Amino acid sequence: MKQETLFILSGREDTRTIFKELESDSRIKILYGETILDQKSIIYTLMRVHYSYKIYQRIKLPFKGMWKKFLSLNQINFDINTRYKILFTNNSLFMTELTNLLKLKKQYHVDFYLYLVDSMGKRDTYKVQSYIDSDIFTEIISFDEKDSKQYGFKYFPHPIPYVKPRKSAIQQDIYFLGVAKGRSKHLIELSNFFKSNGVTQKLLVASSNGKEKLELKQHDLYSENITYRENIQNVSESNVVLEVVQENQYGPTLRYYESVIYNKKLLTNNTNIRTFPFYNEKYMKIFNTVSDIDLEWLTKKGEIDYGYSGEYSAKSFVEFILKLMNEER
Repeated sequence: MKQETLFILSGREDTRTIFKELESDSRIKILYGETILDQKSIIYTLMRVHYSYKIYQRIKLPFKGMWKKFLSLNQINFDINTRYKILFTNNSLFMTELTNLLKLKKQYHVDFYLYLVDSMGKRDTYKVQSYIDSDIFTEIISFDEKDSKQYGFKYFPHPIPYVKPRKSAIQQDIYFLGVAKGRSKHLIELSNFFKSNGVTQKLLVASSNGKEKLELKQHDLYSENITYRENIQNVSESNVVLEVVQENQYGPTLRYYESVIYNKKLLTNNTNIRTFPFYNEKYMKIFNTVSDIDLEWLTKKGEIDYGYSGEYSAKSFVEFILKLMNEER
């Protein structure tokens, strides 16, 4: 039986930067985005409404199968004489019905794998549980080591690309990028603390909640989405990266990875950071309240080197996945 290349359904178009280094790898085929539709099209908008989480909380709308021809998954030309290995992220499951996967598994020789890029405690993973319970996946891998131990998943940290920033001097003492998701009051308190102590800051907070958005705007914290390259440039121009984890999140966020990859100090409220591979007490400080923040450390400049050598790259991630799949033959 013919062995097909590994298909990776990233689920988000903005992951193109993460997997770009793999596009020349003949063992891999990456399907970017949940669908093949233009995200500015009316059809895409209607599809998103049909799959809306807010609507899902109130009523489970029928006839979602009508959209499957637009899904990235259904662009694979399945053949009965070929064995397929398909890796989803939990983001790429948002519009993929479980019944569709079960049908494919019954009709063809296909093994499904899942990589969780969100913690199990987060709201965004609401749909994952039914898939896990169905035993549709040959293996589940999580970026969160705590979840991996608790649920029996394999563990691999979130793959992060290296994007070379433009050379620029430090522009601000501290930088944050993220969606509010219940953290707006905490971020506003931090911003006010920095302002009152002469700490220069760039805190960019997005939100789809109208009330939250207004509150963030009043404190000059609200931001529309920016590109990954813009984010990395902001990281390179900052002395310290700020990490504020959401409730029930114990694993590292992108801010942790970026600090390590680009050699930046990290200020975080994640007490679990002491267990992370690149933890360094000189470069990483933990706070619970603003009174814990060491202002002298925050503003002091200096050379930083975590000794990072590609451990979080997409290449390392795929080598791990392929090795895992080969072991299961």
